[in-house]
Amino acid sequence: MAELSEPRWAVASERGAEAGNLTYAAARDLVSKLAHEDVRGLCIVTNEAARRIAEGSAQAEIRSEENAACGK
Repeated sequence: MAELSEPRWAVASERGAEAGNLTYAAARDLVSKLAHEDVRGLCIVTNEAARRIAEGSAQAEIRSEENAACGK
């Protein structure tokens, strides 16, 4: 339970990582706020998972740009 009070949590959405280094309570509050703003795909993940999401998004953008340059 002590992990919940540590700043090791992040909020992710369909847009990617929204915020990190939050306590679980702060992450829960942010999810509630973003849900009222109609942001979709919200979830609470660890900071490590959020970093992986961000890295995956960056790699997907690079692949997309490479395909566009190749006419694909």
